[in-house]
Amino acid sequence: MDRLVKRAASLTIGDPAADGTVIGPLINATALNRVSDQVQEAVEAGARLLTGGSADGPCYRPTVLADVPAGARIHTEETFGPVLVAQPVADADEAVAIANSTRYGLSAGLITGDNQRGFALARRIDSGVVHVNDQTVADEPQLPLGGMKDSGWGRSGPASMHDFTDIQWITTREGTGTFPI
Repeated sequence: MDRLVKRAASLTIGDPAADGTVIGPLINATALNRVSDQVQEAVEAGARLLTGGSADGPCYRPTVLADVPAGARIHTEETFGPVLVAQPVADADEAVAIANSTRYGLSAGLITGDNQRGFALARRIDSGVVHVNDQTVADEPQLPLGGMKDSGWGRSGPASMHDFTDIQWITTREGTGTFPI
C-alpha cells in the first residue's frame, strides 16, 4: 500500500499536452465537483484519505482511499476521476462479488501475475470492458466500447452501426422471373 500511495502522489497533473503530464483536467466543472463530492462524502463517512483528495484548477489530484464504508457513493456510482478505493478481500470470489455489486458496468481493470486466471476472472465481471493488467482508460477507439447494466446501452465505434440501423434485404432483376407452375 505504501508503494501504491507513493506512486499515486508522484503522478504529474496539468496540461495533457505538456511532457510528463499523467493526469489531465476533468471534462468540466460538473465532473470535477462529482469526484470531489464523492471523495469528501467517503472521508466524512469514515474513509481514510491516503493521498490526493483535492483539485488543482480543473485537475483532480490522484487519490487513494482506504476503509471506505460499503454504502458510500464512491462504491455505488461511477466516479470518472483519478480515484482508487483500496479494499482488501479474502479471495477472488469476494473481489468479483464486490465488482458486480454495483448497478453500473462500464469498465473494469484487474492486475494479476497469471493472464489465464485474469481472463477467467474477467469473464465473471459484469462490465462492458475488462482490462487484465491494465487501467480502465486503456480503451481502443476502433473497438465496441459500451457498458452493461446502467452504464448505457449499445456500443460506440463501428459496432454502433448495428444499434442505429435496420437491415433490409431487397432484390431486383430486369423483367419478370420465370416462376414454376
